[in-house]
Amino acid sequence: MGCRSVAVALVIGSLAFKALGQVDSVIHDPREEWDVATVRAELGKLTVADETVCLKSAISQGWEDKEPAIEFLHGGLYSPYDGMCFPNFNYVDIEHIVAREEADESGMCSRTLEERKEFALDLINLTFAPNSLNASKGKRDAADIASSDQSKFRDALTVAGKCFWAAQTVRVKSKYGLDVDAAEKTALGETLAECESSGISTTRPQAPAGCAWAIRPEYALAVQDAELAPTASCVEQPETESWRAALQYAPDIACIAAPSADSQQPADSTAGATTPVEENPRAAQIAAQAACKARLDTITCASIEEQCPTVTVIHRGEPLYQPRGTNGRSNDSDDDGLYCESL
Repeated sequence: MGCRSVAVALVIGSLAFKALGQVDSVIHDPREEWDVATVRAELGKLTVADETVCLKSAISQGWEDKEPAIEFLHGGLYSPYDGMCFPNFNYVDIEHIVAREEADESGMCSRTLEERKEFALDLINLTFAPNSLNASKGKRDAADIASSDQSKFRDALTVAGKCFWAAQTVRVKSKYGLDVDAAEKTALGETLAECESSGISTTRPQAPAGCAWAIRPEYALAVQDAELAPTASCVEQPETESWRAALQYAPDIACIAAPSADSQQPADSTAGATTPVEENPRAAQIAAQAACKARLDTITCASIEEQCPTVTVIHRGEPLYQPRGTNGRSNDSDDDGLYCESL
């Protein structure tokens, strides 16, 4: 099914969902109306405590059917983090703004199972993000991200996205009575000091009207072998076998909103540009991984080593990266963002 067919199917599905009254019954949490002064004041009220070790596993499922509700709150298939719009749900991850493990280590671990499930499914703590940003953020809090030597999540945040993340973190932690550690409180305060009320007091950052899509420029070189035009609209891509293969490792070949005259251009966007895209130093590896993934039945370090000799160590967010716990395996067991380090 091509992008256009998927989009039509999703529109029909969305209308059916609304017909049931499920989306229209979604109510914005009143905390999302807090202006910047209120958010700063609530940050000051949070208990400061060191994170504690949680011996329970984080709640790991249950939010899979929340996509239409999040789309309704965002006004479209849109990520407030980096301003990215998506052509369909295949390109997007549901992202916990305050990570489940971070919440457990900040006081949620001692709550009942029902309370922990309520937190994991609460729409105030759910948003959309490209898979690569979701993986890069992981369970890290604002201080962890700020102090990282490298962070794809941090580097992709727009100014509005940074303010949204900080404000929403305070709102969520205030709602559930969760702690912040000293470094996290400082990092959140520094971010909020740079935010205007207009940037965080709306109910939810809304998708720009008439979102259009283009292949993300950092993957332009990686998709050349898939016969994709780097700046063509997703819905204009020819429905070839290689395009369908490319969709299998979406959203790393994701789409970005083409900026309109009255909207801020996403930080990593060159949608519609005619100038050459700056070469991604990992482009050759990303292309090699994409080709490898297309022919592997099961992704393991052993199978990659045996069948894909050109693939080297795999970074978080790349086509072959397997997050910790995928398919019941440990995979990136030290959670350092590298998979198959022995290659």
